[in-house]
Amino acid sequence: MGAGEAKRLHEDTLRMREDWPILQPNTSLNPSDRQVTYLHELWRQSEFGADYGVDPLAKLKEKAEQYAKDGIMVHIDEDSNEGGQNWAVLVVTPIMLRTHATTAAGEIIFVDSTASVESTESSTTVMLAATGAGAIPLGIFIHGSQTTSCYTKAFNLMKQNYPNCFGGKSHPEVFMTDYSNQEKDALSALWNESMQFLCHFHVAQAHWRWLMDSKHDVSKDKRRDLMTRFQELMYAIDTEMFEEAKDNFMSCNHEKYIKHVDTWLEFKEEWVQMFRADILYRGHNTNNYAEATIRVLKDIILERTKAFNVTAMVNFIAVVWEAYFECKLLHFAYGQKSGPYKKYERLTKKMPEGAAELIQKVDTDFYLVPNEKLVEAAYEVDGRIGWCSCPAGRGGAFCKHQCLVQQVYGGLFPNKPAIDAKSRYELGKLALGEKCPPFSFFIGLKEKVTEESMETIEKSPEFDERFSNTDKTTTPNENTTATESETTSENVPEINVKLREDLNNELQRIHDFGQFSPEHNEIYEKAMTRLIKRMKRVHNPAQASLLMPSLSSSANTRRCGDINLQPTATSRRRPGVTRGCKRLKAGRPKVAEPPAKKAKRAAKLPRNIASHIKSNKAHITKH
Repeated sequence: MGAGEAKRLHEDTLRMREDWPILQPNTSLNPSDRQVTYLHELWRQSEFGADYGVDPLAKLKEKAEQYAKDGIMVHIDEDSNEGGQNWAVLVVTPIMLRTHATTAAGEIIFVDSTASVESTESSTTVMLAATGAGAIPLGIFIHGSQTTSCYTKAFNLMKQNYPNCFGGKSHPEVFMTDYSNQEKDALSALWNESMQFLCHFHVAQAHWRWLMDSKHDVSKDKRRDLMTRFQELMYAIDTEMFEEAKDNFMSCNHEKYIKHVDTWLEFKEEWVQMFRADILYRGHNTNNYAEATIRVLKDIILERTKAFNVTAMVNFIAVVWEAYFECKLLHFAYGQKSGPYKKYERLTKKMPEGAAELIQKVDTDFYLVPNEKLVEAAYEVDGRIGWCSCPAGRGGAFCKHQCLVQQVYGGLFPNKPAIDAKSRYELGKLALGEKCPPFSFFIGLKEKVTEESMETIEKSPEFDERFSNTDKTTTPNENTTATESETTSENVPEINVKLREDLNNELQRIHDFGQFSPEHNEIYEKAMTRLIKRMKRVHNPAQASLLMPSLSSSANTRRCGDINLQPTATSRRRPGVTRGCKRLKAGRPKVAEPPAKKAKRAAKLPRNIASHIKSNKAHITKH
């Protein structure tokens, strides 16, 4: 909230009082604009530090300990010997920490960067996993520039502090990126065991821009044909199709473009479709999850306004963005989004009638589903990992054959939409952690779940360990603190004895309150049981600090510079949409009649003649 917004809110609050006309001129109760601006400057400096030209990380280092008490881990690494730009910050919130333990975090990770979202012109990079509710970050990186050294320094913070953040593994199966050499080099240097895929949209966009560039001498009538030939290469699903498309492309008689594509064929494993078969990338061929997340950051979290500095940007991530992801996950967990149900229903309608009777169960969670076009052929379906041998399901996407098997036999199918109580319960645990309601809360009115399965899920340690902030497989290293230069545990002083006595006295006082209120005895016992259960999970000093309650910092929404657009962004917009950098409206447009066309003003001949107007004409024409 800026100074002007704060003053208006304060005046609206005072206006509710009867003596408002008398209070308005009283500057001790209703400060002037200049006073509010001055107070806002003082508050901003105390919360986010000084303005431009000063060390942007100085204030962040002070606030990192406060964030750690709220469960928000801020890791800083800087090198003052390289011009002040080689620094990096990693922010991991409780939801991100719980996402580290999900299965999706070990399959495909989306990485993308954006710049100019805060006044110091640093870059912000997101690292996302695809869950049943969409993309959820594993961590947010803020770094000085988009060089290989800065990317390496930023990603190294994740590798050092969270070595098993990819679903309990040291690396994911696939990284999905756009064509950024600096970003790709840093990822391969730290996680060379993972494969790297290029976003099909960005690959096609890069080639179309090459064809549109006038210096490459490509005529307009040949651009579409050359682009079609290249797309045949990119979408080839087997060796035969690839060789046929390659021969067709080489006959295009454009040497410059052939040489250009030859350089891309040197790393064809990253963008040709056939090299993605039998890899669990869940059918994601584009980086759309990352692009949508960046738009959420700019449009919803920052409201198309740059943050004041790095400290303010971290505050937006820790407070505003964390609340957004929690609300998003709960919408899917409570079944308030119709997307998963519509997708499941759409897939069920694709299979012909009677196909369910022809399914053959070969082994546990392994089935043969007949091909609807070739009766003698069948597709293999593995419900344990969510895989099918059909073209759509070979990459791990949820296809119509898996949908049919899941509808008839049930099964795990980790890639299915979140339509059952167990999947929604997992999203609820991901959003709320230990505060999540019990499993029975997520069961639908018409959903049938046996009591035995309910007890198995509720008492299973799998959910408590996977979606707990204190899980040993996802908790940062024991020496992890706010900054990389913090002191070790040997230098930490012993807790004061008086503080320990005060803590015991306050706990006893609160316990006495519960005994003196018989009507709230049941509620008090449940609350204390939950607190004791949470305290028993603390096994080291870092976990003890996470347990300590404290107030979170308020978010700053002061307007700085607007977040600019990419040069080609406005040219792709439909007619009627603003060409500026304001937030675009989303969703179904309002149903309204089109505006009436403004009619021309009729010429008033009698009046003009009476006024002795010489050039009197009904219409402006030349004779």
